[in-house]
Amino acid sequence: MNGSSWTGDGVFESQSSQALVERLKASTAKRSPGFQEAFRKLERLYRHRIRRLAVHLIGPELRKRLGEDDAVSMAWGRAFKELGSFEYRHKRSFYRWLAKQLKRVILDEARKAETPDGGGDTDWGEIAAPNREGDAFCIAAKEEVARALESTLVKVPLLYREVLRAVHVEGLDRKAAAERFGRLPNTLTHQLKRGLERWRDVIERKYGAGAFEDLVGDDS
Repeated sequence: MNGSSWTGDGVFESQSSQALVERLKASTAKRSPGFQEAFRKLERLYRHRIRRLAVHLIGPELRKRLGEDDAVSMAWGRAFKELGSFEYRHKRSFYRWLAKQLKRVILDEARKAETPDGGGDTDWGEIAAPNREGDAFCIAAKEEVARALESTLVKVPLLYREVLRAVHVEGLDRKAAAERFGRLPNTLTHQLKRGLERWRDVIERKYGAGAFEDLVGDDS
């Protein structure tokens, strides 16, 4: 597919996304026809996928304050504001960068809801730092991800499910997981590999292409 990647939205993410971003950067006037056309194409390319990410990142309490569509619009606003700092490195660069803007929006809104003065434009790195792990939103966010993982994990065959849960949910290393289940390390590694393939399929059928990396991570 010439280096293209399926986005799950009926279109392919490829060098075209890089070209669209470069067109936006080159447009000095946001109301110019070239800017508007490039924006419409780029927004269409990621519309459904970024909204799906918002749906499974915004918990029920925060949803009373921040809707998915508003969060996505704010993420696009941040993306355009900081467009000059974006660097295209690989075929999923822009989606991952846009997803980062979305996460910053969600975290900022959650902090505003929790602080007496309404919060502020909180730094992503500051929130993600270890000393923030005990605050109410970080706990809630982790619980949301845990629920999303469990809702998909139950659809994976038991043989793979138990080792996936031990390693990727509980955080056991492979040696400890092998000892727990009385399996040889090579056997456990093979089961993890097969299980991750099944789990990826379940997650991406439910949440869309790329959701596996969003929930489980790249280091699988």
